[in-house]
Amino acid sequence: MYRKTAFRCPAVLAAGLACLWGVAPFTASAEEPAPPAPAQPEKEEPKAEDAAEAKADSKLKSKPLTVTVVATQSEQETFDVPNQVDVVGDDEITHRIHSENNFNDTFRELPGFSIQKTGHGQGSPFIRGLTGYHNLLMIDGVRFNNSTFRSGPMQYWATIDPLFLERVDVMRGPGSSLWGSDAVGGVVNAITKSTETWNSTTHQDLGNGVRVGGRALYRFDMAERTNIGHVEFMGSHKDKVGWIFGGSYKDHDDFVGGGGSGGVQEYTGYEEYSLNGKVQYRPADHHELTFYVDRAKQNDVPRTQRTVYYTPWEGTSAGSDRRREFDQNRLLAYAKYRLDGMDGFVEELEATVSHQTQIEDQFRIDSSNRRRFDQFEVNVLGAQVRAASPSPIGRLTYGIDYYHEDVESGGKRFNQDGSLNRVELTGSVGDNASYDLLGLYIQDEAEVLDGFLTITGGGRFTWARANADKVNDPTLGKVAIDDQWSSFVGSLRFLIRPDRESGDHWRAFAGVQQSFRAPSLHDLTSNDSTSVLEIPNTNQSLDPEQYTTYEIGGRTRYGGFTASASYYYTFIHNQLIRQPTGDLEDNNDPLSAPIVVRQNGGKGYLYGAEFSMSYNFLDDFTAWGNVTWTDGAILDFVVDDEGPPVVTAKRRQAIRRIVPVMSHFGLKYEPVGKNWWVEAHGDVFGDADMVTNADASDNRVPPGGTPGFAVFGIRGGVKLVKEKLNITGAVRNIGNVDYRISGSGQNEPGISFLLSLDFKF
Repeated sequence: MYRKTAFRCPAVLAAGLACLWGVAPFTASAEEPAPPAPAQPEKEEPKAEDAAEAKADSKLKSKPLTVTVVATQSEQETFDVPNQVDVVGDDEITHRIHSENNFNDTFRELPGFSIQKTGHGQGSPFIRGLTGYHNLLMIDGVRFNNSTFRSGPMQYWATIDPLFLERVDVMRGPGSSLWGSDAVGGVVNAITKSTETWNSTTHQDLGNGVRVGGRALYRFDMAERTNIGHVEFMGSHKDKVGWIFGGSYKDHDDFVGGGGSGGVQEYTGYEEYSLNGKVQYRPADHHELTFYVDRAKQNDVPRTQRTVYYTPWEGTSAGSDRRREFDQNRLLAYAKYRLDGMDGFVEELEATVSHQTQIEDQFRIDSSNRRRFDQFEVNVLGAQVRAASPSPIGRLTYGIDYYHEDVESGGKRFNQDGSLNRVELTGSVGDNASYDLLGLYIQDEAEVLDGFLTITGGGRFTWARANADKVNDPTLGKVAIDDQWSSFVGSLRFLIRPDRESGDHWRAFAGVQQSFRAPSLHDLTSNDSTSVLEIPNTNQSLDPEQYTTYEIGGRTRYGGFTASASYYYTFIHNQLIRQPTGDLEDNNDPLSAPIVVRQNGGKGYLYGAEFSMSYNFLDDFTAWGNVTWTDGAILDFVVDDEGPPVVTAKRRQAIRRIVPVMSHFGLKYEPVGKNWWVEAHGDVFGDADMVTNADASDNRVPPGGTPGFAVFGIRGGVKLVKEKLNITGAVRNIGNVDYRISGSGQNEPGISFLLSLDFKF
């Protein structure tokens, strides 16, 4: 079966795309002879206000530029990007102690983000109100999403080790024209550590151009009852070969809750480990070859909220399962060739081949002591080529990417006495299945009106195909599916520099961007049982989801002050929504999950505003903060409030799990010329009281919604032993508040004391 779904694109895109060429600052050669010194005029004392301004400008210029590639696929300072972007560096990841435990905590304090945690070892970021497969994650530009990902909160991002990352590029908002399917709420690119020790002055010189070094880190958290160890070794030979290898082990015991649900939370602990390695080779100038591999494993991660061990909170009830556990086993390997700084039509070229394996095991003991085991394995082969060239009016970025997935899935059911009952036809998704995703894209950036305006336009063509030989339809039994789709999306963005000749302190940006998500194997073949039991949709074809986002915003910087604000509005078309069938997973257990089937039909809107600021004052103090507001509605199914979940109608209602008004803020003191710092910080969330019809059967959501909260903490650090030893500590949730992030299946830990020792050698 073949079906083509055309997405309308602004007509201006068809006429020609435009591109911005960034000019690097000029630096004089060290060998250039110095001009003769001019006669020195009589020294004058500067005015106080001039001295203050000069100090502020010097402070700003002394800071390294924060660059990002996720929004435009070219390295740009974040101030000049026509989107809302953030860059989280290694220092923030490790030394501010808010993401060593879980990769998702990397985004904990960013505007537009809310981190939902179904369990202690699971986490799913909401970006502008969307989660699951509506957000795209990449590792070094290699697509991490695959066709088994779910629409709701999922645990896969938690398998990434943040301690092996150099930085994380974040773009809030759509990115499908460059990055393809799933890039609706936002795009995240986790960039692993470089091997460029040849530029380091802290590593040991062994002679003959060989330099070596390493790092060891230990972290302890009293309330989370977590011990984390990380070690890495690196080295290089001249400027030709560099290598880095590392690993982490994390032991998470049952954590301690706060306030009324304080005490040890049973059945929340687990363990995990990760191994990483990278080798980079530079055979000649402008050429670089990179080999990378990482392995991650999580063992026995409980989904506590679905079990009898769950502690009820604010009117929620415990689950009925005796055990519910997930194991994650993941492998990524890639080889990348990069060519840059070349003359001619192609100035940059990057080619990557990759292989990924994801294995998920689900083990469950239900209320009747019956055991079930489900497993699926996904193997993904990827290839992508990206190039950049000058165009008559700017700079072209263009490329092609292709991913092929092979999926195997199975399951077993056991009787109460432990004997085998049956072998299932499939596991949580279809068996003997494949998924293909092919994309071609082009983007042009043009600087016009003497630099006053930058126009960025782009488009992408995508073809997708899903095939499964074994799909377990509860009515028809074994069936097969084979479907394919094609689409085109475009984007048009503007960046204005209103004062480029009189201070260059302001930027304004606006744009319209289309995004999409092709139906996945999970949509078409799922037998997954999370908060609901999804069954395959084999009686009708599904269409791609379509989104159109309009956004306007601006940012400013004056000396040590920076601020950014934006407003966006997204139109939702053809979103897949869950239609209840009227049955429960176990009709004898009213706490069991309702059975649903997916279909297109979700039509609605999502809008919001974001504001962030930072002010470096009195030389030593920095105040920062951000506020996020999100709202929206969608046409969705409504079920009877009483009796079995029988569909009565479709009605426009609030988008499920919409995040409340939330803010993060802090005040940091870092004395100039000293090697220590301290910071007070806080999080304030409003009530998440827009409870939808689907929330009624979800014991993660209190009947009246999730209450708001305010929590505060203190963190700080000091560098010793010639800045090789970094000691950081924190006190978190000082008031021992009993609170929960909206949509989570557990509360956050109570008052917590943290200590981290990070030694580089």
